[in-house]
Amino acid sequence: MKQIEQEKDVLMQGLQAVERAREWYLKQVAAVQEKMKYLGRMGSHMVSSVSDEHFENTSQNIVHCNSFIQGFLVIFPRP
Repeated sequence: MKQIEQEKDVLMQGLQAVERAREWYLKQVAAVQEKMKYLGRMGSHMVSSVSDEHFENTSQNIVHCNSFIQGFLVIFPRP
């Protein structure tokens, strides 16, 4: 019984992490949409190199996380 409780705890921790990640993704999407609106109003497509560097670093990490999650779901499909 103790092992089943531990499994449940681990799963709940994972669920909480996924929920926090989902909130983060939604906030990022909203921020990007706002940037797009702003740039559309300004008629400018110029983005600073600092922003480009931040995007490169962030996007590489996001792609890595997405790949990990997708791989996890392939290895451990739904019951």
